[in-house]
Order: sequence, then structure tokens, then C-alpha cells
Amino acid sequence: FGKFSPADIEKIINEAALEACNKGSKITLDIIQKVINNAYPSVTNEILLANEEFKKSHPHTKEA
Repeated sequence: FGKFSPADIEKIINEAALEACNKGSKITLDIIQKVINNAYPSVTNEILLANEEFKKSHPHTKEA
């Protein structure tokens, strides 16, 4: 999902579920794709760079 945070992904799934419910259908890949196409990731390039710099300066930190 690239620059989508876990919270962004949760929001996408919730919106897809709501849309499916409104249509009286199950969640489909088409619905999820439509929601993704209208979503904006909250992780910026600056955040990614800062994260990489942190990892370099703290090599013993475990990733979640």
C-alpha cells in the first residue's frame, strides 16, 4: 500500500464496508480499489526519510 499507514488502511476498509453496505453487497476488490483511488496516504516523503534516518542512527531498534 505504499505510503498508507495502518490507520489509513483501516479507514479504507471501513469506507469500503460502508459503501458495500449501502449497495447491499459484499465488499469487493472493485469497491476497495474505488476507495483507494479517492484516498490520500498520510505518510509523507519527509516521514519516510526521517524514519530511515532514525533506523540508521539506532541500529539496534526492532521494527514493529
